[in-house]
Amino acid sequence: MNLEVSHIVREVVAEIERRQRAETAGAASSTRAIKAKPAAPCEDGRELVVCSRVVSLAEIGDRLGQIRRLVVPRGAVITPAARDALDDRQIAIEFGTADGNATATAARLVLVTARTKYDAGGLASGLVGEGISVETQTSDCLIQTVDGLAGRVADGATLGVVLTPHVAAAVCLANRVAGVRAIAAADPATAVEAARAVGANVLVADPRGKGLYQLKQLASAFCRGGPWACPEVLRPRLG
Repeated sequence: MNLEVSHIVREVVAEIERRQRAETAGAASSTRAIKAKPAAPCEDGRELVVCSRVVSLAEIGDRLGQIRRLVVPRGAVITPAARDALDDRQIAIEFGTADGNATATAARLVLVTARTKYDAGGLASGLVGEGISVETQTSDCLIQTVDGLAGRVADGATLGVVLTPHVAAAVCLANRVAGVRAIAAADPATAVEAARAVGANVLVADPRGKGLYQLKQLASAFCRGGPWACPEVLRPRLG
């Protein structure tokens, strides 16, 4: 199973890098216009629906001046260049269902900083600004952290994000608690694919060396895609 997940993650990351290189090349050439090519376009007024799992500037490029809202599939990854272009024009982003045809409500999030001096206030504010309900906590004990999250994520509608430099220990401890399916990730694509593979309800990440934008992208991708359903074949073991 781990090999399969790793293979999927590598494919997604490779696709993101390929599209980012294409965006860079397109921006450097004044003679080539970027064409929007959504997988399943559906425009209503000033709304654009894009069904790609990786949303780059190629999907939305020449529509930026025409829309006020972009709807993408739940769990979709938006490349930095596309995100910057949307932010610059104050275009709202909505995450829909798996096929991008309807808007879904983001899961509730418990954001815990554990055994770190990192201040998650700015991150929490950024996530709230994206419509995510966030509750913040601080803990000096990883065991208490995962025990507390187990009770919160049990409702199936709440997700947990743990920011700690002790990633391996936190994931190991969390996955020994009934009902908790924890993953570790350092980027949105990895988080989405790993969460989908096991139906994760807790994400663990190391905040060191990451800026606010990176952490917001990571947590937002995890939350917007959830709650993640545990695959039927894994339920007897993962709960």
